[in-house]
Amino acid sequence: MVEPYGAHLLGCGIAERWETTNLDAVFRSYWSDSDKLARYPALHFEEARPASPFPFCVLDVATPVDDGHSVGELASEEIKYERVTVNFIIHAKAAGAKDAKAVGEEIAGLLQRCFDPGTPALEMGPARHNDTISNGTWPVREGDQEYMVTVSYVMKIEGTYSAEGLAVLPEYVELPHTTQTGEILVEQPTDD
Repeated sequence: MVEPYGAHLLGCGIAERWETTNLDAVFRSYWSDSDKLARYPALHFEEARPASPFPFCVLDVATPVDDGHSVGELASEEIKYERVTVNFIIHAKAAGAKDAKAVGEEIAGLLQRCFDPGTPALEMGPARHNDTISNGTWPVREGDQEYMVTVSYVMKIEGTYSAEGLAVLPEYVELPHTTQTGEILVEQPTDD
């Protein structure tokens, strides 16, 4: 079975939104070690690298759930509709006068302004992001000094496939590049 390309391009859309809204800068504003600024991303895919500076975010994208099909513009095309649960898991520690929960919830609020329902659709190349449903936000204490704040969404997407079952992918689409640890590479701002 061919994997739906709509779900594959969701990571691209999230990474693009992350970059254009400069969410990295929000996280990095809490980092004190300048050496880590150059070596660590703020957004990680599935799991963070060891010794990642706090706060950081782990993106967890669930397996897509089929929401239905319809005929495309051509008789040989099929449109597949999917729902994907997306969790942004923010790991935070106390910073200055703010406790870990306050840091995590502040960052979660900024993240929600970028991804909540009512924000523009994610740019996903030939796939389409149709809707976002908020599943809520919840903080969980992790030990004495750390909080994990999860911001959860269900994103509805669609993709067009040929009747032969092959995804119709134009040549210009680039899937997100990941490192060996699974991190989504987001271009970092330069000091130009």
